[in-house]
Amino acid sequence: MQKVWLFLILTTTTYLTYSQNNKLTPVVDERTELLGIVFRLAEADEYINNTLPSYSKEINEYFANFKNHNVVKFAEKLRAKRGVSYNAVMSMAINIEITDSIRFLPNASIDNLDSRWGTKNAKTFLIYLNQFYRESNFHQFFQNHSAIYSIATENFNHLLKELDTRWFEDFYGVKTSEEPNIIVSLTNIGNYGPKITYNNGSENIYAIMGIWEIDSLGNPIFSKSVLSVLVHELNHSFCNPLIDKYYHYFQKEVKQLYNLNPSLFKAQAYGDSKTVMYEMLVRACTIKYFQQKKVGSPKIKLLIADERTNGFLWIDRMIDWLDVYDMSRDKYSTLSSFMPEIAKNIKELSLEQIKKDYESCFVTKIISSNIPNGATNVNSSTNFIVVTFNSPMNINNNGASWGKKGKKYYPKREDNRKAFWNKETKMEWNFPVNLKPNSTYSISFPAEFFVDENGYPMKETYYLDFKTGN
Repeated sequence: MQKVWLFLILTTTTYLTYSQNNKLTPVVDERTELLGIVFRLAEADEYINNTLPSYSKEINEYFANFKNHNVVKFAEKLRAKRGVSYNAVMSMAINIEITDSIRFLPNASIDNLDSRWGTKNAKTFLIYLNQFYRESNFHQFFQNHSAIYSIATENFNHLLKELDTRWFEDFYGVKTSEEPNIIVSLTNIGNYGPKITYNNGSENIYAIMGIWEIDSLGNPIFSKSVLSVLVHELNHSFCNPLIDKYYHYFQKEVKQLYNLNPSLFKAQAYGDSKTVMYEMLVRACTIKYFQQKKVGSPKIKLLIADERTNGFLWIDRMIDWLDVYDMSRDKYSTLSSFMPEIAKNIKELSLEQIKKDYESCFVTKIISSNIPNGATNVNSSTNFIVVTFNSPMNINNNGASWGKKGKKYYPKREDNRKAFWNKETKMEWNFPVNLKPNSTYSISFPAEFFVDENGYPMKETYYLDFKTGN
């Protein structure tokens, strides 16, 4: 899956501008909207994007009579029985063309499709898709929304001035026949980086970008952090084939690594170890991109910590190996030629050491508060709860929630006072409260809400229960 990757750390970073990307033109593609809407009707969560309420409403109204169409029912079946979802859906979108009818690209192999489809199913789906396209007059729906599509692509365009497409060829040591294809999809929640290989050996790479934010007028907008997601998706076209080629060398080891925390990966829609390996290499290469664009070391450390917290426990080692590759380009002209070294390194990884190294990073905790846990006669005029940490914290992260007793016992916030950090020590967080006499309170300070300066969350959630006096 491609989910929104936590690259907000980079939001405030200033990137270099690359004028050669002026010819890159983002588009809204009829094929991706068509497939997205079919799978929305099939109630695939990853294609139910209601960020743009007016567009969602018009989809629901226009296609209300097609919820039981053959293509929708078949999509439901393929999703339930074969896992046709997320990137598999967009794999179909870029492998078809819409002319007098919808057909597979004549100059590319059907083998380009994600394997979850299966050739027979893909051909049957295409028959139903043609019926749906004609019967719903889909093209008219698509044309009717040209204005919002133009706004979306225009608002996305500013990011492309900051994208260095030459980096991909330089880093991977391969030539691409064309500039990347950038598609903005108003139906996608996720983002995808598929690729087509044509019968003559040429390739087209894609970044299919969803929307998650609108302005005060209800139009799609794209913050600077989306650039990081775009770089991530473009890396998939280069990384996935490398993993496909070498996966059998380290399949056993990667499965063991996956099994360290399968529920965490599944929560991110990564259902198997090979998918996680795609993501591991892509995320490491994306961090390399920003390293080479001179993003500062502190932010790179935060990115690495974030990825380790997401379950990619040895991404720091992968980045180290890519550093070796980068410094040995006289010997390794392409990343593909270096992959046997990466495969060897993976096979030599110690799972036990990886776990120990990771667990040793979680040392931060709240060591005290101005209201002791269990206190029974707290002054109700106390305006702030002050919690103290044992090490300096990243002051961009904080938060509190209700505690063990439930929401009923969480203090109300009835004024405009804001929480704040001691910016000198970065170790005390002040949380405003409005307490009442003779009342019981139960608060939690969740581990995931607080991150230390190295990017790692607290070791455990801190709970605070107390009572006020008269």
